[in-house]
Amino acid sequence: IKNQTLVISNFCYETENNLMRLLRNKSIGSHGKKTVFLIPELSKFDYLLIIQGFEDSLDLHEMKEKITSIPGVQFVQEIPIEKLKSRENLIF
Repeated sequence: IKNQTLVISNFCYETENNLMRLLRNKSIGSHGKKTVFLIPELSKFDYLLIIQGFEDSLDLHEMKEKITSIPGVQFVQEIPIEKLKSRENLIF
């Protein structure tokens, strides 16, 4: 992200072969006209959940249903990282 300060809150759960990271898309301290997003093309999304690994132990359909049932969650969408223009912002 060029010439912009980006402070993103996140929670990470990691095992030896798996990673699950919950990221806030909107930068902390973004106020006024200039809101900075981790993934600008997904500015309608408040949070992003990145899942790596878990192929053998996670039912993605069931997980989406459980997340959707959480009060306050309005929308859940699977988005392949390779389709994001700003995917380089997800490299930590």
